[in-house]
Amino acid sequence: MKKLLYSALALACLGIFASCEDDRDDNPTLVEATEFILNEPAYASQLVDLATSSQINLVCSQPNWQFPLAVSYVPQVSLDGNFTVSNLQQDADETGAVKANYYQFDPTTSNNISINSEEVAKAITYLNSWNSEDVIPSSMAIYVRAIATPSTQTAPTAPVESLAIASNAVKMTVSPYYVELADAPVVMWYLVGNLFGGKWGSIPGETALPMFIDPEAAYDKKDGTGVLTYTNYFITGDYEGNECGTAGFKIQPSNFNWDFGMTGDNSTKGSIIYRDGGSDGGHIVAEADGYYTLTLDTKTLTGKLEKYEGDVKTFASVSISGSFNDWSDTEMLPYNGSGENHAWYTVQEFSEKVELKFKETGSWDTNWGFGSENGEVNLRGVGVGNGNNIGIEAGKWLIILDDITGVFNIMAL
Repeated sequence: MKKLLYSALALACLGIFASCEDDRDDNPTLVEATEFILNEPAYASQLVDLATSSQINLVCSQPNWQFPLAVSYVPQVSLDGNFTVSNLQQDADETGAVKANYYQFDPTTSNNISINSEEVAKAITYLNSWNSEDVIPSSMAIYVRAIATPSTQTAPTAPVESLAIASNAVKMTVSPYYVELADAPVVMWYLVGNLFGGKWGSIPGETALPMFIDPEAAYDKKDGTGVLTYTNYFITGDYEGNECGTAGFKIQPSNFNWDFGMTGDNSTKGSIIYRDGGSDGGHIVAEADGYYTLTLDTKTLTGKLEKYEGDVKTFASVSISGSFNDWSDTEMLPYNGSGENHAWYTVQEFSEKVELKFKETGSWDTNWGFGSENGEVNLRGVGVGNGNNIGIEAGKWLIILDDITGVFNIMAL
């Protein structure tokens, strides 16, 4: 009897293993899920005060795919239960015609979903287009759901996006509050190296020099990534190993983690690569002496050096002049360590709001101003000849100007 039982168990196990082998071969086939349940929390019938609570906690089941998978869960909130146009679509629209009816939060890999209450209040402010505390109701209904998508790491060859499934929407009542909406600050990267007078540090305005924010570029409103530029005269030089003692440089992120900066490609002039925690690619070096525009896309982590073909006027020195120095000259420092230079910087601390302009040291024949009226506060733009005075509030500031393009940036320190 025992032998018969063992034989039956063995056959059953073989059947299970064969079934698993069929489902989990090198090219697994995922089936579309038909059910994804977001549980209604016990507090759903109660008023949730977003100002006093820290999290909205939700629990969902895994969708009924063919077998358990690693999953990305994306929580979403709507004001009326419709989920057709997201905040991402509205933000990407430059015409202003697209209006979102739901807001999407950051993904999580846990089916125990926690959404920060402040983020929910921000989403409600965004979807209502509120611009004042005066319009906030004492309570309102919202609808929350989640989107589940299989991880590509679970089944790399499967079309996982097509297998995404939305849960049911859970209605709850909240007491909202007004959140001042602001775009994420632009993610800044810094130039360091022998080309810049041997500045190899991590102190902005002292041992590291910022690239320029393009006033015409669009930056990601959520994470601040986008395109930074820098136009100047570059010199070249010979490599020793993968370093260049006169012209070599690198580009570092704002946290100055050197393992994740932009480097050269091991003694290949003109090349720029992202060091993604791997080995050091060495210095970036221009292919030849000349004017270049350095472009860095901080979203894709790609960079390039391209010849600048426009007309260039050379200044021996550039200054800032304004109400803080009785409109005399405060000389700016050059980016380049030696030779021809067209990018300038200075660190200044003001105890009150001031007005200033950029100018050629010792002359007003060439000057750069900006703004629709004198004293208007502007922290970046393209300065124009004889333009209006630029306003700056009290504080400590790193001020930079590119005299080829006229682009200026003013950064708080």
